Amino acid sequence: MAAWETRSSAPTPDGPEKLARMEAVLARLGDPHRGVRAIHVAGTNGKGSVCALLSSILTEAGLAIGRYTSPHLASWTERIWANGASPGTDTFDKLLAEVRRAEKQALGDATLGEFARVTAAAFLYFKHSAVDLAILEAGRGGRFDATNVAFAPLLSIVTNVADDHLDVLGPSLADVAWHKAGIARAGRPLLTQATGEPYEVLARVAAERGAQLVSVAPAMALAADAHSQSIACAGRTWNVNLLGTYQVQNTAMAVAAASFLRQDGLCVPDAAIECGLERVSWPGRMEVFESSSGRWLFDGAHNPAGVAELLSSLERHLPDEEIVLVFGAMRDKPATRMAGRLAERAKVVILTAPPSPNAFDPVQLARDLGPRAVQVIPDPTEALVAARQLAAGRRILVSGSLYLIGLARRWLELSYPAGTAGDKLVLNKAG
Repeated sequence: MAAWETRSSAPTPDGPEKLARMEAVLARLGDPHRGVRAIHVAGTNGKGSVCALLSSILTEAGLAIGRYTSPHLASWTERIWANGASPGTDTFDKLLAEVRRAEKQALGDATLGEFARVTAAAFLYFKHSAVDLAILEAGRGGRFDATNVAFAPLLSIVTNVADDHLDVLGPSLADVAWHKAGIARAGRPLLTQATGEPYEVLARVAAERGAQLVSVAPAMALAADAHSQSIACAGRTWNVNLLGTYQVQNTAMAVAAASFLRQDGLCVPDAAIECGLERVSWPGRMEVFESSSGRWLFDGAHNPAGVAELLSSLERHLPDEEIVLVFGAMRDKPATRMAGRLAERAKVVILTAPPSPNAFDPVQLARDLGPRAVQVIPDPTEALVAARQLAAGRRILVSGSLYLIGLARRWLELSYPAGTAGDKLVLNKAG
């Protein structure tokens, strides 16, 4: 049976054609993706966190690291990061202009789309920055994702497979796993913490492709407070500067990946792993802080599995805190199910809309939730103001969408990672 036929009954998107367009544009750009040493990361949840953990570890190991993640909090520029900084707005615009010229030359009236354009710009930036290794986060799929072009990663990672984007990748979890397994490469490790049927699909595709499937052993959560946590994996205890129960297994994945990179000849001593885990920063994911404007918690839980982990994380790190919830989600999410679960933990619930034309209507969400005591404030800034006024010392949890968290961070004038321009760029000037 051909690899394509191992998939179940889900409709086939025009993925192969999209990848062909991406390869054609990259060829016009001089194939900046070829020859790059890379780590490719897919999965339902935890992709960005694993990328952040690995980039912190490998930077501490003395390597020049490039990182490509999505979505962003404040600016499209922050999706691209190399040698400790994202490109400035001017550099980012120049990269996109170069991509658009190549797009027009290679495709004529056809287009790549925003995500693929920025992906191509990331490959260019990594080439210009002379990175030693690039860490690439796939978008919502993997097999037909713009990041899955013809390069040979040192290793691939599928963090997990859960209920998300079933309308595009589904309808079943097996279908979702098939998409994510598409990043496997012959002769290279494919690390995962998936279980059950998704694991079986990954194993089948890995065997077909000649990849080495590695099931990463679970880590164990040890001590935790509101600032950090200690985690046992790979035979020792690590202190990690990220909160959240979900970061326990993400840490195990990053440590396992570092071990495999050692086998490829990279110098990644335990000291680099230790320092990388202690210094890692990943805003918007179980981000707890206090300021003159209140006591805040940002978490980008954007699907049911993420909400379940957020609730578990609240019990682990902030068990006695009362919560004022500001919730806003996107239209393609099961927002009613997500908001309903979080509302059970909150004393006050405010429904709003993330700053996106694809936001779930909070008025409709309130109807769907039924007879619950909620406030509907469609404007997200007004919702944040109301939350601050109603908090009375309680913790304000902003969740449901990273775009909502990005707006909240701008409103609170929080700093962003070095080199990130805190503005919004328009990417579709060329269609």
